[in-house]
Amino acid sequence: MRMDKIVAYGCLLLAGQAGAQIVAGEVPTGHTLTDYAIHLEAIAMYTEASAWIDVDCDGLNDFRILLQRNWPEVDLPNRLYLRSLSGSITVCAADTTPPLCSFNHAYQYPEGQTMSCPLPFSMLADTNIWLGEYHTFMCQGTIPDRADSAYIHYAKEVDGVLNEGWILLSFDLRDFDQGAPNNPWADVHAAIGVCQGTGIGPYGWNDERIKLYPNPAPDGLVNWSCPVPLLSIDVHDAMGRLVLAGTGGTTGQLDLSSRQGAFFLRCRTIHGPLPVEKLVVY
Repeated sequence: MRMDKIVAYGCLLLAGQAGAQIVAGEVPTGHTLTDYAIHLEAIAMYTEASAWIDVDCDGLNDFRILLQRNWPEVDLPNRLYLRSLSGSITVCAADTTPPLCSFNHAYQYPEGQTMSCPLPFSMLADTNIWLGEYHTFMCQGTIPDRADSAYIHYAKEVDGVLNEGWILLSFDLRDFDQGAPNNPWADVHAAIGVCQGTGIGPYGWNDERIKLYPNPAPDGLVNWSCPVPLLSIDVHDAMGRLVLAGTGGTTGQLDLSSRQGAFFLRCRTIHGPLPVEKLVVY
């Protein structure tokens, strides 16, 4: 995954501009880039893993990423879905599958491609978009089973203004990778969106952000401080699951002494979300 290529190019593209187009991997003027670093992995049969993302800084989740392993049991596929949580969201997708497979599936853009949503794809207001599938009896070969740094084009209408963006993700839904056992997994790397109303993006105001120390934390006790009072602080594990939540203040301590691994902190102030921070406990 080449995150170093995601940069702001200073384009003249503005949010809601008529006829303007988004380019995969570019961050147009008026947009904000959020680094999610979400990893989903289905480690057992008949299980699922999911995560939620907010792309427009309003504190409400816009999408749910859902990974399923051997589900439903009648067909036993591994599948990855993008589920929109708002009726004002559309995604570049099409239903080009056989009659038994009625799900719409997304167009996946490579880096640098203009997001024009070519036929037979169109911007569809569908709450369940198919991103990938592996080992299915009914829909063989119609949906990709893996992707490396694919961009998904979405649009969301806010206060009568149509804002376009992309979601960057990778996945591998195969049970075997080059002959070795493989758990189906998906990574949500980043997304761009527009923070209307306050005009403040997920990188906070005046570049304020929470500080963690020590990090890495050998005993799981982590102190935090922030120059702006926090309204909430949520700690998620590498699977996107909430493991700890707290509220209030400019200083505090997180107790993760019973856990190990990588964790991600999502914090909010009265000015909006702060950057997602990574924390390692060993």
